[in-house]
Amino acid sequence: MGNARFSVVLTEKSVYLVPMTEIGNANWEELIRVWLRDPMDKALDIRGHASRAQNCFSAAFGQDGDNGRTAELDPAAANRMEELLESLPVPSIEPDGESAFDPAKGRLKTFHALDGRERETARPEFDEADLVREIKEIVEGLEDSKARFLALWRMLPERIGHPLNALPAIAGVPDHSLTDRADIATGIWAGVERDDYGAAFLSFALGPVQPFIEAARTLRDLWAGSAILSSMAFAAMRPILDHLGPTAFVYPALRGNPLMDMWLRDEANIPCVRSPSVRAGRSPSLPHRFLAIVPWGCGGETARDLAEQCRKTAREEWLELSEGARETLADKTDGEFSGWDRLWQAQAEAFFHFHATAVPTRELTDEAMAAWLGGNGFDDIWPDAAIIRRLYDTIPASERSSNDRSSVGRWQAMLEVSARIMEAERMIRPVPTLPEPADDGRVAPKCALLGTFEQMGPADFSEAKKFWNATRMNWQISGSRLRKRERLSAVALTKRFAMPILLEKMGLDSLRFPDTATIAARAWLRESEIDWERRGEWSGRWLHDSDALLKKDGEDPAPSGIREMLKDARSSNGAPPAYYAVLMMDGDDLGGWLRGEWGPKIGDIMHPDLRAWFERRDAPQVAGALDARRPVGPALHAAISGALARFASRIAPGIIQEHEGEAIYSGGDDLLALLPVRGAVACARDLRAAYRNGDETSPGMGSKATVSAGLAFVHWKEDFRLSLAAARGAEKRAKAGGKDALAIRFMRRSGEHSEALLDWDGSEWFDDLAGLFDRKANNRWAYRLRAELPTLSGPDMPEEMIEAEIRRLGDRADDRGERKTGEEVRISGAMLAGWWRTYRDARRRRDEEKGTEPSPVAGNRLSDFVALCQGADFVARRRDD
Repeated sequence: MGNARFSVVLTEKSVYLVPMTEIGNANWEELIRVWLRDPMDKALDIRGHASRAQNCFSAAFGQDGDNGRTAELDPAAANRMEELLESLPVPSIEPDGESAFDPAKGRLKTFHALDGRERETARPEFDEADLVREIKEIVEGLEDSKARFLALWRMLPERIGHPLNALPAIAGVPDHSLTDRADIATGIWAGVERDDYGAAFLSFALGPVQPFIEAARTLRDLWAGSAILSSMAFAAMRPILDHLGPTAFVYPALRGNPLMDMWLRDEANIPCVRSPSVRAGRSPSLPHRFLAIVPWGCGGETARDLAEQCRKTAREEWLELSEGARETLADKTDGEFSGWDRLWQAQAEAFFHFHATAVPTRELTDEAMAAWLGGNGFDDIWPDAAIIRRLYDTIPASERSSNDRSSVGRWQAMLEVSARIMEAERMIRPVPTLPEPADDGRVAPKCALLGTFEQMGPADFSEAKKFWNATRMNWQISGSRLRKRERLSAVALTKRFAMPILLEKMGLDSLRFPDTATIAARAWLRESEIDWERRGEWSGRWLHDSDALLKKDGEDPAPSGIREMLKDARSSNGAPPAYYAVLMMDGDDLGGWLRGEWGPKIGDIMHPDLRAWFERRDAPQVAGALDARRPVGPALHAAISGALARFASRIAPGIIQEHEGEAIYSGGDDLLALLPVRGAVACARDLRAAYRNGDETSPGMGSKATVSAGLAFVHWKEDFRLSLAAARGAEKRAKAGGKDALAIRFMRRSGEHSEALLDWDGSEWFDDLAGLFDRKANNRWAYRLRAELPTLSGPDMPEEMIEAEIRRLGDRADDRGERKTGEEVRISGAMLAGWWRTYRDARRRRDEEKGTEPSPVAGNRLSDFVALCQGADFVARRRDD
């Protein structure tokens, strides 16, 4: 039997061995059967959907009518799936049982899954023949069931388009789509259908994340860190993808992810999947953790085997990237420096931690979970779910479904327990063992980017200097190079020089990154008609530094043609901007969303006819149940994962590109981007709106979702690590200030730094003010207002007097400005007072809504307002002079 692993399977009549790989593998034909059991047009004709499901299933295998395969599910496995799928208590014959659409109006009423907003949709023109035809076209030429399932999962929702792919799964509770329900149902089925051992939640997380990403000197370093993490995360997913398919993942959703599409096209051999666009491919969009539902297996062997494979493949991915970088550098290293990489392997193996846990669902009984979380029972820990369960008792016996809905709330509870187990696992970190120092016991100096590791090369100072001087000249590979005085560890060198391997894994032929000076000047370069990306050689330093300074730093001066072009541009458009913006965003309290703390009430997402039906029961349980929070069940969880995935891979990169920025990382609820200063606030505002609202074809996280962001305006010469730290600090300020706000840090090169909180509500005034400053409006009033802050911020100062003084300063300022298009550019006292009221009232409303402690009278609000006014002037100038 070699090294193969087997599990003992007991039945009533026999005992036999089953290979582990077979227990872990899905029955792909069964997955097609589950995924198509409710056809996507079910809401158009509910009563006739079963026969259409059979026709869809037959079409999936390339035949018309009955092909000998039935769409019916095994009853025992179906019951196990329904128990986990966790539907709300509704009568088996719903009030609108013929169709989800109002017969009289021909319109469909749906509710947003997370905020309960009502929406009406017109009945789309679609029939069964269209659906069957699309299925046949997708599976054409695909021989095995696995390929057919993967192709249908990826392509059918896209082919039928919106609004068909968003039709509700349940007419009575139309708050989630049938597509989301089909995905999660199929994932659950793969975990429960093969045996009686049940399913397990498999959680995976890798780290450290932020220290690895932020150890960067260039945009190339920053992108490489995010791309490496995404590559490792996807590698960790591979064992589950191979055995169970993409629907096994509860989080993140994978449909449309660039790495997933590449895997489907190139490795699963599904040609109908298109290659990702360059824009999508260059924006890493996989988070560093995932949650999947997998079979538990006999004694937990299947889940544990998959968990170990996830850890192994992620680790192998990292070591492959690291070894590829080492070999590339070794080929260009002088032979006299043998042993320069003696610490490489040990450092590479010591840096990352790969955590995976597997928790069996059968062990997560109501009583056990409540006890683990310190409660006296399920009702004590999850009272809303317990109240909703009792709604089932109000349904007459003749109208009850076969499932008694006693599992309502268990999914949310199980995930909470699973998350706590993962957090406990992540607290345990092995202590790495590094080799003893060589070179007579001397230890090499620390890495310039990662101070926890020693730099490569000799430990002796003079020999190390000689080594790094030589390698700096030789290690110039695919646009990556060492800067003067940069001495790096194996981990930092991997980030810097693994680019060719990364590009291949991301499906990109090449990738050219702007430096920070170029990002700062992007709009200026466009206005000057200088296309830096099409030039064979380019450096943003040419915009600012003299040839003498460049030569002193070992840099090449600008070619004469580019030098003349830049000179002409300065004459026409002035000096290029010297500041850029670092944006960090984070969705607030995602854990609270997954725990159901912010969801709508049950009564708010029920179809009005169904709600009225329950209210007519005149039972004491009804009022409490309709007023209870909607538990985050599997389908709702899939809706959250889908909203985050679409924002990360499709929506956010496009918005950032529209604002001439670079998306470094977009993982769903968190984001990192670099932008030109002018328009950075507008970009942050657009991203927040898209996170909440989604786009025209798919919903976002909803109007109740909030976003905190940090924006740092920094000089292109600033140390990149300090720039990232400034943005991170600003984001923390937004969180600490009550969340759902934008904190801005102005990092002037002169050494004067300021920070202010800007509420999202009404924040357009900041852009308006910057626009006026951009047109040379007078700014002296801002300095005078700042000088009066000690007086105006006093605790006894009436707000009416503050506003009056702001108006007076605006009116008395010398507002004579330069003329453009024949109009005088000026800022009046009324405009200034209006902006102050907008800012003050927005801050006050948010403080009241969030329950944060308001500052005395105006206090910090006025100080922040003044900082923002001066900051708007700084943004408009984009330089220190």
